[in-house]
Amino acid sequence: MSIEITHVRYGGEHRMEGEIIGYRWRGIATGTRGENDTPTLVDWVDNGGNAFVAAGTQQVRLKVIRPHTGSAYLHAHGDEGWTNDLLKLPFY
Repeated sequence: MSIEITHVRYGGEHRMEGEIIGYRWRGIATGTRGENDTPTLVDWVDNGGNAFVAAGTQQVRLKVIRPHTGSAYLHAHGDEGWTNDLLKLPFY
């Protein structure tokens, strides 16, 4: 299943991928909508789930980042490399 991330929720005032604590999404094939916290979505992507952000006419895939300290989080990675498309989404 593929999902498009439509909104993000930050845990504080910093607007960085590592500060996102929740995601709203829609299923591409089904149109279903849902919401997950970061650990749940990181686990889903780790286990083969495909999550992306729409950037114009392109889909920018999300990959898991595992920093030396702190928790794993998602980051957008397009054809041209790492992007900040996830940070451009509206928040809830």
